[in-house]
Amino acid sequence: MSYLVTICVTPRPEVLDPQSQAVEAVINGQLGFKIDDLIIGRYCSYVSFQKTKADVKTEADDLCERLLYNPVIESYEIMLIKRQRNKNN
Repeated sequence: MSYLVTICVTPRPEVLDPQSQAVEAVINGQLGFKIDDLIIGRYCSYVSFQKTKADVKTEADDLCERLLYNPVIESYEIMLIKRQRNKNN
């Protein structure tokens, strides 16, 4: 069995996010749409072969803590989807 791990890293709510603000301004102004609270972040996805869901979560947390996010200005969310192994996995 394996798990599809998806990690979404976004700016913390209290941190000024000029990239998201600029893109939201273009969407609302030049493109004519009406949106609010746009957040631009990073997305990471991989397949994990850890034995348990808890081990997969620990692995993903460790990757985030050690490499994928800056705790001063970012937060992250982990999503796990169980996959059945086929003969190619």
